[in-house]
Amino acid sequence: MSHPSYLALDRHALGVTSPEIEAHLRECERCRAHFDTLAQPLPEPEWLETTVGSRRSYLWIPAVALLAAGVLAFVRIAPETTPYIGTKGEPVVSVYVLHDGVVVPWEGEPIAVGDSLRLGVRPEGYDHVSVRSGDAVLYADALDGSGEILLPRSWRVDDEGSHESLVVVLDDEPIDDGPPASDSWQTTLTLPKQVNR
Repeated sequence: MSHPSYLALDRHALGVTSPEIEAHLRECERCRAHFDTLAQPLPEPEWLETTVGSRRSYLWIPAVALLAAGVLAFVRIAPETTPYIGTKGEPVVSVYVLHDGVVVPWEGEPIAVGDSLRLGVRPEGYDHVSVRSGDAVLYADALDGSGEILLPRSWRVDDEGSHESLVVVLDDEPIDDGPPASDSWQTTLTLPKQVNR
């Protein structure tokens, strides 16, 4: 016969029941005897009776005070740890549009011919960036810094096509003008152009 563990019987005594354990307790006298002992109060230890009411029971107060002072001193002299600063998520690419002399973040609205586009990159651990349009590499360089890094180049929107399409590639190694490596991160930005009427 397979018996439940003492932990399972203890959990059952605390109210975490299961039909299997209840059925087993009805059949097994050994497990039922252990289960019945769990409901009985434990006797008080002898040392408790000898110290309660005696003068020695107050000797622990200085020891506790000394221990508390030691903990407080440790907390005060323990060196401060530097907060963790590291990669917290996926890379992010932001587009900024210069339109009529005003720079605004691009939020999906159509862009106009003559607008200038500039990219901000949060590389999240990647060291190199490449910006492409079709087969042409518009920009490729190492990234230096953390947080959002504004790329030093901007691009003017031309009158060809109904949208501008930019592919941003991030990698740990320098990026050449060939196809991106399989382990590189990339995203395609498609910016619709205003239709002239």
